[in-house]
Amino acid sequence: MGKITRLLHPIWGISTAVVLISLCAVPASAKHPRLVSVDATKCSTCHAKLTRGLDVVHPPVEDDCTTCHEVTIGEEGTTVGLAAAEPELCVMCHDSLEAAAAAELAGSHAPVADSCLNCHLPHAGDVQKLLVAPKIGLCTECHDLEELEAPHGGQVTPHVDCTSCHSPHGSEHRVMLLTDEQHAPFADASCEACHREPFAGRIRMRARGDEVCAACHGDLKEEAGEGGVVHQALIGTRSRAGCVNCHDPHMSGESPLLVDKRVQLCARCHKSVVEGATADTGHPPAAEDCVNCHSPHTSPNQKLLVETTPELCVMCHDGLEAAAAAELAGAHAPVADSCLNCHTPHAGDEPFLLAVQKT
Repeated sequence: MGKITRLLHPIWGISTAVVLISLCAVPASAKHPRLVSVDATKCSTCHAKLTRGLDVVHPPVEDDCTTCHEVTIGEEGTTVGLAAAEPELCVMCHDSLEAAAAAELAGSHAPVADSCLNCHLPHAGDVQKLLVAPKIGLCTECHDLEELEAPHGGQVTPHVDCTSCHSPHGSEHRVMLLTDEQHAPFADASCEACHREPFAGRIRMRARGDEVCAACHGDLKEEAGEGGVVHQALIGTRSRAGCVNCHDPHMSGESPLLVDKRVQLCARCHKSVVEGATADTGHPPAAEDCVNCHSPHTSPNQKLLVETTPELCVMCHDGLEAAAAAELAGAHAPVADSCLNCHTPHAGDEPFLLAVQKT
């Protein structure tokens, strides 16, 4: 106990004590200089070095140290320990990780169930999420890169972010994958379908991004037909496939492999339109899903509409079919021409989405 006693000497502060106690998973208490009152004591006066000069501070450290530490003042003096063993202590706040900490997931991560401090600092650090090291290099402290090359199609390099495919805390999917919704070449481990061998640590595509996608999905642009419209998001650059503006090339929790929920995804480029559509005065089909009216890739119609107006509108407003077809004895020419002559398609301040105030 000589070494531990020395480390727990007040000159070293509470921090070292907490690390030792946590690693042993024992919420024991350590001797501490006598305190008059727990509520009146400002811990940072003595323990400023825990956060000094560090960019990321654990919120409980700034808020209230007794969130994690239990301070007892008795006749024998003051003792400080953890309020509970960890990882149980950590899941008191991070309750969404309770199953991961208990190793109850189908794809569990052993270090998580062992100790949160295997990967995270308890007080403050220089890396986001209070990681003990930068994310890209942290995984390789346990996992050998050479052993990972074969199951990853030779595409693992020191610059790859493992969390782009794997959940760091574990998941309900095999080998801790983020989801079971996977791109076919990825699911088949056919990395060579899209990638060449890495060079100088860089992952390389077989060709320009949009050309790689077109090798399998070349029919998408052809569907526009002569004079049709191609979604600008499909247009790629030398280094980036236009398709990955909207789709994840490996896996996604949003079908079909979308990088976000559909309406939020459209809002990345069409923010004002989506904000209007999802407001109280918005058009319900537009608020529900943009693809109710627009094709996400190509269309023979302007604005990527799935059908021309008024035919598009009467797909929902079927009571107006005869009016839109000018089949009524008292037909109204603007109606048969386009509903947009009088109505706005996404949102408006007037009743019935009228383009101007009705007089």
